[in-house]
Parts: sequence; C-alpha cells; structure tokens
Amino acid sequence: MPKPGYEAFEALDPFFEVVSEQEQKLVWATQGVPKPDLFEAKVGGTAWKSKPSWYIVGKQDRTVHPDLERAMAKRMGATTYELESSHVPMLSQPERVIDVIRTAAKAVGARSTAA
Repeated sequence: MPKPGYEAFEALDPFFEVVSEQEQKLVWATQGVPKPDLFEAKVGGTAWKSKPSWYIVGKQDRTVHPDLERAMAKRMGATTYELESSHVPMLSQPERVIDVIRTAAKAVGARSTAA
C-alpha cells in the first residue's frame, strides 16, 4: 500500500490498527516523505515550558508506548486525556480529539480574558 520511498513506514502497521483500510489508504496517499534528518533535527524553542499544554495518550498506542506518552505529558505539565486509541486518535476518535481542542481553547481564552 505505501508509495515508493515509504518502505520504512511499512513497520508502522500498529500505527493504524484502529482505523479502517480506507482511512489507511488516505493517509498513505497524503502523508509526505519524512526528511532524512528527522530524528537529528534541532528545534529552536520549547513552547510547553512557557505555555499551557494538553496531551492525548493513546492507551493502545504501539508506535509510542503509553507509559512514555504519560511521562512526556507529566514533564510538560500537560492536562492529560487518555483514549482507547492507537497512535492516531484524530482518525479513530475525531470527536474526542475535537472535545480536547475545544476544552484547551476555552481554558486559554479564559486565562487571556482574566489577565
């Protein structure tokens, strides 16, 4: 199913374990090829150190272990939600992801009006 250049991603089958074959095909058709230095790239700043953060842990994630996700969320001081999802809750449970985004937006909005 992957396009040429995506052979390394064939190992990501667990990435898609809770989405339909049609959704998998859509992701393969639209996902860009990652840059070769993806894991060596340096970032210019760390927003979570100075801004409020929210995090969704996929309890069935086999791409990034849920315990690692929880540890990252804790380090960020993030408001954390856990979903029965793989690595792509935005595909398997979009309504729940939208709920988290709306909750985050309201919280940030309330902070900015209180300031």
